[in-house]
Amino acid sequence: PILSDKDCHAYDSEWGVHDNDEHGTLMSGIAAYDNLVEKLSSSLPIEIMHKLESIKILPPKTVNENPYEHWGAITAQAISNAEISNPDYKRVFCMAVTSSMGTDKGRPSSWSAEIDSLASGADDGISRLFIISAGNVKTQEDWLLYPESNKDNPIQSPAQSWNALTVGAYTKKIQLNEEKYKLYRALASADSLSPYSTTSFSWEDHKWPIKPDIVMEGGNLAVAPDGFIANHEDLSSLTISAKTTKNQFDIINGTSEATAHASWLAGQL
Repeated sequence: PILSDKDCHAYDSEWGVHDNDEHGTLMSGIAAYDNLVEKLSSSLPIEIMHKLESIKILPPKTVNENPYEHWGAITAQAISNAEISNPDYKRVFCMAVTSSMGTDKGRPSSWSAEIDSLASGADDGISRLFIISAGNVKTQEDWLLYPESNKDNPIQSPAQSWNALTVGAYTKKIQLNEEKYKLYRALASADSLSPYSTTSFSWEDHKWPIKPDIVMEGGNLAVAPDGFIANHEDLSSLTISAKTTKNQFDIINGTSEATAHASWLAGQL
């Protein structure tokens, strides 16, 4: 009941509505249930007060990538497709697709400008809530310089949008439970900025909004005795798997996870 076939959409119908790279399914587990460990540890019924809808804006790998200059228009058309199909839904738009292209110290991109227009209802008088991921810090080189590297890695497009709710990541996860990892340590301390989260620290002062607007749980990284840094399931969050014939569950982290948590919270509200 969380997601019905009729609520799965795509910008281009020829793409299909299935999950190409599992990312959407991983996010949906958080957006639907939030803390799955907590839910699975209880014998109480799980009451779901909202449902999911998917809108596919990225083509399959067998199709050419969307041209950069069209990203805003594609996002707008995909949203229109969903709104036309189900005009009575009250929606929160959750998007964890970002790019380092179009990121220039907080200046608007054509994509972020489109998000601003859609959020404000400038063209059609319909205001919309967009919850967008800040974008991730991804490389070993950057993680070794945490947290200074998080200051140097800017919020990704279109999350510089003034009217969107941009979500970064913090973490409470510091415990590695398995005996074989007893010499490992968590990179970030509890209640600190997640090593995955980008920021607006490098943007020009007083010209652009401070981003992210909020932070939610986004996981941590494990530091091995030799200094190598990597993700670890104990420092990530449990979610549902896209490969149900292999596993019922999987893990998720980063600002995608944080954005899904924020979307769950918005659904409750």
